[in-house]
Amino acid sequence: MGLANIEGDQHRVTFKITASFQPQITAPDIYENVNPRNNYFRIEEFAHGNISFVDGLGCNTGYFKLDNLYKGSTTAAHEYGHTLGLHHPTDLDLRGKGRPGIMYPRGTLVDAQYQYNPAAHAGDNTNGGTMHPMHRRVRQEDIDLLKLHKLEYDNGKAIVGEFTSVWHPNHADISSGDYLLPITSLS
Repeated sequence: MGLANIEGDQHRVTFKITASFQPQITAPDIYENVNPRNNYFRIEEFAHGNISFVDGLGCNTGYFKLDNLYKGSTTAAHEYGHTLGLHHPTDLDLRGKGRPGIMYPRGTLVDAQYQYNPAAHAGDNTNGGTMHPMHRRVRQEDIDLLKLHKLEYDNGKAIVGEFTSVWHPNHADISSGDYLLPITSLS
């Protein structure tokens, strides 16, 4: 939970996210979507690039590698942040700065308790010396970066993000040459 100041009033910010499994969804179902509440993410065991991604900042579509969605994972929340328009931070050395925010990518330098392997030397990415994504959390700074006070509201609601509506084939069915990894895939 966070707070946002909109037109001089403090508002509590919460995200209510639901999901449904729709194996019969078609490409036109996604292309023709006009409901800003609908986001589409293909979830498969294999992903070219070996990582989950979204189709750009402010988008409504992406591809998740099933392994990234384990219990306690923050990958879905991180990628959702990209759909709302949030970038990766530029300062990727958080040692001495506490728990990493939700938008920090894998490879970020953190205090030992937030690493894959707390006994590893910070930065040793061959031995777990970088941030384990399960330690990320949504912080007030993340909420502030959404700039909710700049949106146009209608009856207390506003749209955050855009429509990309990209249909993703199963990566197991296409070659890596037929696939382009979006720039937001370094989560």
